[in-house]
Amino acid sequence: MNRTTWAFLSATLLSTACGSGAVAPERIRAAKTPTKPAATGTVADARKPPVATKETPAEGPMVTEDPDEVALRELTKAYELFATFVEKSGDDPRYAEAVKRARERMEDIGAMQAFLADGLRQRRGK
Repeated sequence: MNRTTWAFLSATLLSTACGSGAVAPERIRAAKTPTKPAATGTVADARKPPVATKETPAEGPMVTEDPDEVALRELTKAYELFATFVEKSGDDPRYAEAVKRARERMEDIGAMQAFLADGLRQRRGK
C-alpha cells in the first residue's frame, strides 16, 4: 500500500479507537431522572428537553453507539460516492487518473470495512 493509503487507514482507525464516547453510568441515570415535574398545557411544556430518538439525539450525556458501526456506515457512504463517480465519469480521458485513484480508494475502503466488521464479530463473540 502507498503512503496515502496507510495515512488514511491509520487516521480512520485512530479516530474510531479514540472516539469511544463512553459515559459513566451514574451520569446516564442522572440524565434520565427528571428534576421536577412540568405542568401540562403551560409554558413549561415548551421548555421540556427534547426527546432522544435515533434521528435527533437529545442534548446531554447519553449512551452512544459503537464507533466501529459508525465508521462502517460512513465507509459505506464513501464507497458509494466513489462508485457513483466512477460510473458517471465513464471512459472520459479527462478523468482517467481520478478514476484510477477512486478505484484504489474503493479497494482500501473494502479492506477497512472487512477489518472493522471482523473486529465487531470478534467482540460480539459471533
